[in-house]
Amino acid sequence: MTNSTANFSLYIAYWNRRASLSEAEWRDFYALTHRFLALCGTHEYVADLGGDRKALIDDYFHDKIFATAGGSAGAPLAPGALCSFLKNYLKDRRKAAWERHRVSADDEEHPQDAYDHCAYTPDPDDEALLGEAGLALGRVLESASAFLETLPEAERMYLALHACADDPEALVNLAKRFRVPSYHYKAKKLGITREKGEFEAGYDKTAIGRWLHQDLRLPLTAEYLGEILAALKILCRVALSEWKEISP
Repeated sequence: MTNSTANFSLYIAYWNRRASLSEAEWRDFYALTHRFLALCGTHEYVADLGGDRKALIDDYFHDKIFATAGGSAGAPLAPGALCSFLKNYLKDRRKAAWERHRVSADDEEHPQDAYDHCAYTPDPDDEALLGEAGLALGRVLESASAFLETLPEAERMYLALHACADDPEALVNLAKRFRVPSYHYKAKKLGITREKGEFEAGYDKTAIGRWLHQDLRLPLTAEYLGEILAALKILCRVALSEWKEISP
């Protein structure tokens, strides 16, 4: 058995055990994905979708591998099949690009309405919405602060300087300035590269999604969009406040 064959056998094993992989196994799975897709022709999609090959593979890894870890999608049988999976994903992205506006981690201009939850001002309506969901304002503030303490500094920086900022700096620029590796993948795991208004379809597997769903017990459905946005406003308020406190 060649090294390449052995590695792909390991890759298939990771794919089939996605729901129970350790953090170290996820890192190896991620690295193998990039290795096997390194020669997959994506030039036309890079030109149409923007970003670069690595960012597109990161998107594919998160959307079709990480976010579907509990699903039943069959593993690719060979590296060529994995390449076909990627190309089909990118074709769908390209087709949808003219129909839906995607909030991209590489965009330097972010529509303000995509970040409605970021410009926090105390709002009685928000407090009332949260109250109807059984959440006191103080409880959400404390939970947000505790959640932020669990995040690496790079992710708290993403929130303060990008997702929650009045004048957001592009993630690609932040990554260069703070030397953050795999910035796009990390942003997706955090939960700040969602499509506008989207809180379903795997959002519960992101860090922010878990905070909303597990800590605050908010269902990640359209019916609770108001409560979700109210909680995110509070998260941003705390993120901005605490980042200013530790910034030089």
